[in-house]
Amino acid sequence: MTTNITKLFLRESNAIENVYDDDSLKMAMFAWEYLKKQKEMDVYIVQKAHGILMKNQNLQPNETGYFRHVPVWIAGREGLPWYVLPEAMEIWCQNAWLYPKNWKAHHVRFEQIH
Repeated sequence: MTTNITKLFLRESNAIENVYDDDSLKMAMFAWEYLKKQKEMDVYIVQKAHGILMKNQNLQPNETGYFRHVPVWIAGREGLPWYVLPEAMEIWCQNAWLYPKNWKAHHVRFEQIH
């Protein structure tokens, strides 16, 4: 993706989370660049990218770059239970690595897991 398309994609991704500030977009760009440099995709890489994304956010240290341990509600529905996240992300990583051209579907599934 070109830089402008990437920026638009990340801005829209942030908007899904009701995040609109420039610093969050900048950190999303850093995380994206980190991910592009990886030779493989695994859960630890995703967690590191999360740490980059959340670096300047007002979160507890155990909430940055780690799986959550609490339920979340998104648009009126409960997200995946916290205890299935590691396995769901492992499957997501394998699919994202094996089928990289399906990035739109991978993004949707990532948001569902998240």
